[in-house]
Amino acid sequence: MNHRFLGNHAIGGERNDRATLERWFARLWLVLPNLHLTVNEIWVTGWPWNTTVLVQWDGAATLEDGGGYRQHAVHIITLRWGRIVALDVFEDSQEVARALAIQAAAGISDAAAPPIVS
Repeated sequence: MNHRFLGNHAIGGERNDRATLERWFARLWLVLPNLHLTVNEIWVTGWPWNTTVLVQWDGAATLEDGGGYRQHAVHIITLRWGRIVALDVFEDSQEVARALAIQAAAGISDAAAPPIVS
């Protein structure tokens, strides 16, 4: 599995194994504990041995300073025989960096940590 999240920040980078991806998800929920995602559209194309899924979604969270985090983004997911082999996340990386800076200033140290990569 290959997971790529654009940006040079605590949740950016690329992961290529399950253990590292699990650590990444744990960090995501630590730095944005009340993140809520709403899936707006899903498009699927291809055959079972090579399927591409596009998921357009909106994300929202309340940050530690009381302000908001908003995201309008796309995931591109590649499946082989129904198993995810790649997940690319395309978000507003400046909004992610802004939110992480606020969370870090509020004392969430993982929000300022180096990316979790493999």
